[in-house]
Amino acid sequence: MDRNKVISEIERKRGSKVISYFLGPNSKIAADAVEVLFKHLKIIGKVKNLDLYLHTTGGLLEIPLKIVYLMREFSEKFSVIIPYRAHSAGTLISLGADEIVMGKMGEFTPVDPQTMTPLNPKGAKGNVITVAVQDLISFFSFLDEIGVKNKEEIVVNLTNLLHPLVVGSVNRSWSLIKLIIDKLLTLSKYKEEEKKRIIDLLSGGLPSHRYLITRWEAREILGDRVKFADEELDEMMWELYEMYKVALNPFTPYKKDPRTGREIRRVTAAIIETSNSGSHFVQTLEKRMRPDGKVEEVPLQGGWVDFRLPR
Repeated sequence: MDRNKVISEIERKRGSKVISYFLGPNSKIAADAVEVLFKHLKIIGKVKNLDLYLHTTGGLLEIPLKIVYLMREFSEKFSVIIPYRAHSAGTLISLGADEIVMGKMGEFTPVDPQTMTPLNPKGAKGNVITVAVQDLISFFSFLDEIGVKNKEEIVVNLTNLLHPLVVGSVNRSWSLIKLIIDKLLTLSKYKEEEKKRIIDLLSGGLPSHRYLITRWEAREILGDRVKFADEELDEMMWELYEMYKVALNPFTPYKKDPRTGREIRRVTAAIIETSNSGSHFVQTLEKRMRPDGKVEEVPLQGGWVDFRLPR
């Protein structure tokens, strides 16, 4: 069965129009997708019920608010359908929906901002180490748990390791995430104490950025906005997921470019589509040998390309 037919089946089941935003494991939610989403939403037009079929391992945390507002411009009711992963920035998009429909494999993660600046500490091989909000929160929580009273010397040693501007950058990112979550939750009219609980939990209250929030826990956190897909819908959602996995095959072989002699391959890294048409992000990658003899893959160019689905 073609993807457009499965999307059409989900639309009939849900009484909605569906737009998919499916990203592969090495692709992140970014600003360039917003214009592509807008283009396909204009083709759909304003509808009563709009479903975003979403799969992502994360991305830029400033973009979800724009995507949510855009979806709401074209719908009276905006829902997110989660077949599997809606991590980090995907969690944020889901927080802005009127309804969150999760399959058996559906999962969120906390939204733990991480900073990567030239002032960050370096690893043993000279690589820049990311600094996450959760790391700093956990560090000071650990000191409290083991009963450390005098923290002044520890803080001095920490600032010798972490440049004060890095700590400031982490705090600024944390404040931004809490603001974004607050704005997204306001769209769903949570009470202030409920919003604070959700913000605290998702922006640093869970033990790890990689902590997987199942649909059962998502319902505990967000309440009855989280709906469990019934058996029929869950099957449709997973069938579409499997089709996207094939379309985004990361194991496309290298071919030698006859003009340059370089070994390159082109992969589809992300797809945005409706039941009628869509766009995919095509990335060209080059295989190169590092001085240490290891192979690395270098992105050369990439961009969104329109296509029409078979009818």
